[in-house]
Formats: sequence, C-alpha cells, structure tokens
Amino acid sequence: MNNMEYATKFASRSFVLAVLAYASLAGAAPPERAADLRAAGVQMGPAVLYPSLGLHFGRDDNIFLQPSGEKSSNIIVLIPTLDFVAVNNGQRYGLLYQAEAGRYGDSSADDYTDQRLLAEADVGLGQRGRLDLQAEYLDEHDPRGTGASEGNPLLSDNPDVWHSTRLGATFKYGAPGARGRLDLALGAREKHYDNNRATTAARDLDQGDVGVTFLYRVAPLTSLLLQATDADIDYKTATLDSTERRYLAGVTWEATAKTSGTVKVGRQKKDFDDTARTDFSGGSWAAAVVWSPLTYSFFVPVFFINIGLRADVRQITHMAGMTIFILVVAVLGKVIGCGALAWISGFNYREALRVGVGMISRGEVGLIIAGYGLASGIIGPDVFSVMILMVLITTMITPVWLRHVFPRVVEEKGAPVFESVASLKGPEDRDA
Repeated sequence: MNNMEYATKFASRSFVLAVLAYASLAGAAPPERAADLRAAGVQMGPAVLYPSLGLHFGRDDNIFLQPSGEKSSNIIVLIPTLDFVAVNNGQRYGLLYQAEAGRYGDSSADDYTDQRLLAEADVGLGQRGRLDLQAEYLDEHDPRGTGASEGNPLLSDNPDVWHSTRLGATFKYGAPGARGRLDLALGAREKHYDNNRATTAARDLDQGDVGVTFLYRVAPLTSLLLQATDADIDYKTATLDSTERRYLAGVTWEATAKTSGTVKVGRQKKDFDDTARTDFSGGSWAAAVVWSPLTYSFFVPVFFINIGLRADVRQITHMAGMTIFILVVAVLGKVIGCGALAWISGFNYREALRVGVGMISRGEVGLIIAGYGLASGIIGPDVFSVMILMVLITTMITPVWLRHVFPRVVEEKGAPVFESVASLKGPEDRDA
C-alpha cells in the first residue's frame, strides 16, 4: 500500500469515525437524565426487572495464544442480562440471569454460549447482623489454548465446556454506622467438565472455603481490612488435592458511586496431600477496581467508534447503484411503512408524513446487525460500508426534512416555534 492509498484509507475511515462519534454524543442522554437511565427498571409485582444488553465487537490476532502460526478472527459477543430485585422491609432478594454468546468470523468451531444464574438473599438478623446467602450455577467454557489445551490448542476440535455450582453464606456483624465490622464466610463449589474427557477429566474438582474478614472504617467510604481464608481443594481423579491458606491485609474503598476497589497483600501457603509434590509458601496479593459508568455516557461513543473504524468509504465507489437502492428503500420504507400505520391509526396524511419522516433515521440497531453480519462473514466490507453510509445519511437528513414537514407557527424573540404532530389542527387540516 503506497502513501496515497494509506492516506485515502485513513481519511475515509476518519470521516466515518468522526460523524459516528458526533452522532453518538449528540444522541446521548443529558446529564440531568443520567440517574433516571441508571435507575430505570420494569415493575413486575413485588420485584423490579433491570434488563440490559451488551454488545462487543473485536478482532483477536492470536485466538489460540500460540507463539507462532497465529490464527486471527473477528469476534462479536452479545451479553443479555435479566436482573430481578425485590426489597421488603430491609430484606433484599435477587435473581440474575446472564448469557454470553460469542461468534468467531473465521473459526466457527470456537463459537460459544456461556450462561450464569445467580440467586441471592440479603436478610437482616437483629440490629447488628445481616446474612447474605448465594446460590450460583455456571455453564461456561475454556477457550482453546487455555486450561487443558494450553500450549496445544488443536488437541481438541472445540473449546472445553464445563458447568459449576456454588453455594455461599456470609454473616456480617456490625451495627449500621459502626466503625468496625466482622464478616464470616462459608462456601462450597463443584466443577465438572462436559466434553473432551480424555484431557479434562483430571480438572473436575470439589472445593470448600471458609474465611473471616475484619473491616475498620477510617473514612466515610474507605476501610482497612484483615482477612484469613482457608480452601480445601479435592480433585476427582488427579493427585492435586491441596489446602490453601491466605493471610492478607489491605484497604477497600468506594471513590464514587461508580468506582470502587480493593487492594490486599500478604502470605499464601499451599500444602499438597500427595507427599511427592512440593508444597508452596510465598507472597500473595490481590487487587480489583470496579468501574461502572453509565452506558450512555461512555460505552455508546466507544461502540460507534468501534463501528466507524471498520468502515471504508473507498469500498462504496464500485457499488453506487446498490448504495442508491439501499438509501431509497431505507427512506421510503420508513416514510411509507410508519406513515401508513399512523394514517390507519387516525392521523391525517400530514401528521402521518411527520411520523414517517421522524422515523427515517437509523441508529444502533442497524449498526448492530451490520456489525454482526460482517463478523459472521454474511456480508463483506463493501456491503458493510454501504450500510454505515446509509445510517449516516438517514441520520443527517432527518432533522432537515423535519423542519419542512413541521411548519413554523409563531416567532418568540426571534426563535421559531414548531407545532407538534397533532397540535394546532384546524378543520381544513383534519379533513386533508
């Protein structure tokens, strides 16, 4: 690729990127609506349902984590979540279902669908105690090149699939507002592999956990902690049975409503039941930061940027006819389709036209479908670029056309005021 071709490609992609990023920011919710978006839920009897849908596009240049002979592929991941929450007299109950479906454009054998089901109850026990109960079921996978196939990803024809069940209980003792709190935790987990048993059977295990944590609040949202845990790991067939003990000290904080974190350092001791294996003792540390920004404030612009980087305007030059056809269908499909339904519903033709024009603009749904088609190999880069151009043009022409189908009524201090879809109707308008 010469410098001119590179410059043209960069310019075309930058144009798409800039317009899509602007569209995403222009359509984002205003700051005063942010709390409403985060708190939105659907009332279902005594519970509230919080649904969400995550979508990720990406490309992995080494999906098997190989030092040589790498295989690359586009990947699209869809993550639907249903979170039911019920609160009654200070008691909280929750039920969460989450799925994650990953599809590889160039390696369909590695497609996967993971699932998670979590039930939780947080109940009060007097004025100082609370009991948190959890039951979790996981149906997940280990990508090829990890787990049992690490270093030899072609050992099997598909990823290793496993399921796991976990039960947990945490008793928290400490009055609300007190500086100190004591947490006692118990847990049990079982993990079983479902396929490729020749290599995965040795990884089936049962695990029991017990732990105690003392937290001392040093600031309104910051606490120091001391923690001791003991895990008894029992493998079904392998000679890796062991006991792990950890002694940690650290700090946990909640910087804002959207950011929290924990840092812990200390010692770890691992004793194997098999005397032929060498025990381990050494340092241990753990750190985690959870950042939960609002979708409309961060992830929507990132989504549009990701899509824009995949479009190339040069691909459209040899598809002018198809581009015009798709644009015409996109516009007329909305104007006629939505307008006709509005007219049937009782609007007159002018009002129906306004409804149809207002629906012309395409957005996330069109981009999601186009991105999925590209990642799955259903459409090529040329058709994908045409679809992106259609989204851009319909988004830009809609407000211009709306100004013409909504006539100006009055002027207030130099600012035009426009009538609504069904307002200011006279007899001549209603009969039109």
